[in-house]
Amino acid sequence: LDLAVWHSPDPPVWAQALLRLGAALIMAPGFLPTRLVGILFFMPALLWRPEPPQPGAFRLTVLDVGQGLSVVVETRTHRLLYDAGPAFQSGSDTGERVVLPYLHGRAIRRLDAVVASHGDLDHVGGLKSVLAAMPVTAVLAGPSVRWPGTLLRHCERGQRWTWDGVVFTVLHPAVADYAGPARPNAMSCVLRITSQPKGPGTPGRVALLAGDIERPQELRLRAQGVDLRADVLLVPHHGSRTSSSAEFLDAVAPGWALVQAGYRN
Repeated sequence: LDLAVWHSPDPPVWAQALLRLGAALIMAPGFLPTRLVGILFFMPALLWRPEPPQPGAFRLTVLDVGQGLSVVVETRTHRLLYDAGPAFQSGSDTGERVVLPYLHGRAIRRLDAVVASHGDLDHVGGLKSVLAAMPVTAVLAGPSVRWPGTLLRHCERGQRWTWDGVVFTVLHPAVADYAGPARPNAMSCVLRITSQPKGPGTPGRVALLAGDIERPQELRLRAQGVDLRADVLLVPHHGSRTSSSAEFLDAVAPGWALVQAGYRN
């Protein structure tokens, strides 16, 4: 049944304390009506919801999916998932093991967009479980992604949208890149996310999600004058030596660089 399992976000300490007090009242000796008052103490924990980002800001969470990639981006009223990590030979995947528990813990019950950077299994292996568990409004994906249904649109440079004052811009691949054969990594969907400036002379915060692009794509983006500057860089291709060229890093100039890689890799 739909309500057989109740997913509730992890409440703050004060709500957990009331929850325990309510449980103690229900189990304590005494008249039943008095004990049932304890149910009221459950309500703060059951109804509590995490505070979303302020208008114009975004929260970026990089999930621990081992050798793979998965990022959740939240604005005030919208939610985006960039990749969903790998699938495993056992039949399970990180969509089921990692992504969905995190989304439930953040009280996220639908996704306004999914970006599947490219079709490698360590990036899209978990999407099947995510799709089965919650509705998705739109899907952007690299050309190597095989997607059931009609939601799919291919990533193309210049695609741009704004949620709650936060700007999302696709930097790669360009339309011309679709003309010839290319490796899936080379056609990864690169997404730049920019928050609103907090005041005059104060630039917005920027995150760059680079998928698995490699040195040739990095150099081409720089040569074409694409604005790559970012405060946070999701390091391309899990920190592989095929990527993160010095020229690319100079252009991005990140304050933070995040690598998603497997244990001892």
